[in-house]
Amino acid sequence: MKRWFTLFGLLMSSLLAFAANPDLIAQIKAKNATAQARHCSFSQSKHIKMMANPIDSKGTLYFENGKMTMLYDQPAGDYLVINDQQFVMQSRGKKLNHNIKVGSPMRTLRNTLIYCMQGDINAIAQ
Repeated sequence: MKRWFTLFGLLMSSLLAFAANPDLIAQIKAKNATAQARHCSFSQSKHIKMMANPIDSKGTLYFENGKMTMLYDQPAGDYLVINDQQFVMQSRGKKLNHNIKVGSPMRTLRNTLIYCMQGDINAIAQ
């Protein structure tokens, strides 16, 4: 859970730099309007205070029409699915269904991730 809030904080701080530049925002929106689906490889490294070494993971991220899926190759079998109705994670064989009702922290995180992928900086700021 802490990793999501750390990611959220990093995303928000980087967005503040972009939000002051309307020309850049217009360019991002124009570019994203032409892309219907995206996929890419990802790697992440989580640093947890009580662990001596970081936890590294890799996989493929898919994004299409406001839906995002992260399929992990390392550790194999883990995934994250985000869409209008759900925020589901499987980590180390344990499936977690997060509350995404209005006002919940996971809804805020879901919206931030989706809006970032869409390049909708103004929606993130709300």
